[in-house]
Amino acid sequence: MPSSGSIPSLTQIRLSDTSHLDEAARRWTSTAAVWEDAFTHLSTQISLPGGTRWDGSAAEVAQARAFSDRVHVAGLADQLHQAAHVARDGADRIAYAKRRVIDSVDRASEAGFVVGEDFSVTTRHAVSSPEMAAWQTKAEAFASDIGARVGELVFADRQIAARIKSAAARVGEARFEDGEKQNVNASARAVRFKDSPADDTTDSPVPGGGYGSYHYGYPFSTAEGWTKEQIMSEVRTHFNNYFTFTADQSVLVEGATINLKGPFGENEPVKVVSVTGDSFTFVSLPGHNEGAGRTITFSIVRSQVNPIPGRLDWELRVAASGPLSDLSLVPGASWFNKAVWQVFANNLNSRLPGHPSQPGVVAV
Repeated sequence: MPSSGSIPSLTQIRLSDTSHLDEAARRWTSTAAVWEDAFTHLSTQISLPGGTRWDGSAAEVAQARAFSDRVHVAGLADQLHQAAHVARDGADRIAYAKRRVIDSVDRASEAGFVVGEDFSVTTRHAVSSPEMAAWQTKAEAFASDIGARVGELVFADRQIAARIKSAAARVGEARFEDGEKQNVNASARAVRFKDSPADDTTDSPVPGGGYGSYHYGYPFSTAEGWTKEQIMSEVRTHFNNYFTFTADQSVLVEGATINLKGPFGENEPVKVVSVTGDSFTFVSLPGHNEGAGRTITFSIVRSQVNPIPGRLDWELRVAASGPLSDLSLVPGASWFNKAVWQVFANNLNSRLPGHPSQPGVVAV
């Protein structure tokens, strides 16, 4: 159908269809289902990210956030379902109105009249003067009927477009706030309690929701005597003892393809594209819940503050980026990664031995 403010021609009406509305309805219904499923999983799994129980005030905040976002997403999904209903109902209404126009045109044609592209009605036969008035009356009646049917079609088309725009706009305007960062006070740091990971950077929101990249930092500590290279060596050789998600291989080898047991119990295939003295990098493969081609790097850096005698402070840094697809397109889902990688830092804090397995240079 032409843009608002113009009347379609007869040919435009004949060629018009409502497949775009049917497709939109299917897409919105599918999107709503993905959102509902993803946030149901996030909400139910947040207390056990990676299968490790997460307790404390940070866990309570995350669980409250999960519930809040789940309720929020349920409302957005309802709006998508409503938009899909409007689209399906609109497709039926427009198709019905189109049939009424075509039926009216066909009746005029069967009666011996020609209907123009502008819906003018004229006779195709020579008519004598005595018959002219009768033919003119019939032509005007057909023209009036056709015009009324065209008006119904145009009104239905514009009304449906406005209703869909309104429903879709409410979803498009939805926002998920990350919330204020929480400060960890000195007493909390003294007992190595992590209230929240530190955001190194905050990317601009992805239009329509979702996340493109994130950069988080998580403090943890070790006994004196550890170097970042020794910490990373311990992680690489005993991967399943520390990482948030266990893998089908217990040793990280550059170039290897491994399957991580994801937060929902599914396989999350990744390739180990880089292993250095203080970092390792994965690239997600097809079948990963965030989509293929996303890169995530984990690195260890020293903290310059050591509030506890005999302990060294470190930071686990996590940086992710890549194409948007699957879970990374879900609005508000990026905060879940904060909780997920917090478990990795917590495991480093609690599970690293008192001394490295191989002697090394003491970090200063």
